Amino acid sequence: MTVLAVRDLYKSFGGVRAVNGVSFEIGRGELMALIGPNGAGKSTCFNMIGGQLRPDAGDIRFEGRSIAELQPRQIWRLGVGRTFQVAATFASMTVIENVQLALASHHGRLHDMVGSLGACRRQEAEELLDQVGMRDAAHRACRELAYGDVKRVELAIALANDPRLLLMDEPTAGMGPRERLDMMALVKRLVAGRGVTVLFTEHSMDVVFAFADRIIVMARGALIAEGDAAAIRNNAQVQEVYLGAGETYAKAGAPSLPSQTSVSSSAKERVKELPGDWPQPAPSPRLPLGRLRPSEPAIGPAEGGTRWTGYGEGWGEGAGRKAQTRGEPPSPRPSPLWGRGRRPSPFHTLFSARWQQ
Repeated sequence: MTVLAVRDLYKSFGGVRAVNGVSFEIGRGELMALIGPNGAGKSTCFNMIGGQLRPDAGDIRFEGRSIAELQPRQIWRLGVGRTFQVAATFASMTVIENVQLALASHHGRLHDMVGSLGACRRQEAEELLDQVGMRDAAHRACRELAYGDVKRVELAIALANDPRLLLMDEPTAGMGPRERLDMMALVKRLVAGRGVTVLFTEHSMDVVFAFADRIIVMARGALIAEGDAAAIRNNAQVQEVYLGAGETYAKAGAPSLPSQTSVSSSAKERVKELPGDWPQPAPSPRLPLGRLRPSEPAIGPAEGGTRWTGYGEGWGEGAGRKAQTRGEPPSPRPSPLWGRGRRPSPFHTLFSARWQQ
């Protein structure tokens, strides 16, 4: 039986087509991976299935019912669970209270609760924590947990509405190698024990090839491949998307690989003469090639020098304060690195360098 069917899904942001005619189906009890390089459209596709975004065209059907126009809470109540790339729990609450809160919401008890959760759905919460291996930490505050354990708690929360379809956006993000494998082994057991259908995105190919029943691959908003681990691993188009074609310098007449010490002509052109009385120190390899000018004396222990702020390609003209040291002309315009306030942004601080004189 088909649990999820996606038909000709399209989504654009301005002139960028993020999802371009995507179609696929998932059967009951299947663990399917959606993979692709950064910017392929995976999260956009996930957000349309979960109701966070509405598709420009196409349809999404869950167990035969269209959910493309529904709100996330309506989709959740139909039996679709969701975990996110960045796990979020109520940090000040205990592990079991986080799960109790999800259960109370599922059973419509949130408005009846005053003060502590107490014994509300406590036994069910303990059973869910037992399934994800977190029962021993039930009374610990979530802020005390390692990130891998927070991911397990989030999984227990996602199971609170007894989902028939579970969407997992990068479930092992931020975990170590052993934690990744343990997490996906847990998901595999849940699929077998509860009959849950799982669609997940992942960048760790060891996880994908070891646990996914079927894999679909996206690139530039479109599906380019579908099959089991062996078929995807040997697919030439998938290899090209992930590893490149290896032809950048292989074509006849192509330049040889540039040396690390060479300077391109475009970089040289970015070193321009500054107007007025701005000094022109020699460029240093510690900074990108670009304009250099003095900033106010560095805050902190005296080093007997002046801090020079570099601004080159990608930093914007006029980076820095409107007026630096006394007698220096104001910047051409305020820098986006500074924003609207008086304090420097972290990026301005990060890209500062001190020159000894």
